Amino acid sequence: MAQTTLCALLLTLLFLPVVGLRRTWDLRSYSGDALALLTGRGWAYGYRHVERFLSWLAHASAADRFTDALARWTTHLWQPTATAPTDPAYCYI
Repeated sequence: MAQTTLCALLLTLLFLPVVGLRRTWDLRSYSGDALALLTGRGWAYGYRHVERFLSWLAHASAADRFTDALARWTTHLWQPTATAPTDPAYCYI
């Protein structure tokens, strides 16, 4: 998959709660534009496409890597820049 496609699919999963969706199944009846705008696309991905992506992630054993990447991203957002790199950052999500 292309880098932009992966990014858009990950953002789709991340922003589901922002548009009031609790699970990918809810994409079956979603017809809004907000999810597309948040992911940088012309229209939102549908249920089957997102489920296929989740299946691909599961077969690739990507859960641990995805969790680590999300933790690094969250730490990067909330860790003060003045802190020395050797100081551990504890963030609870």
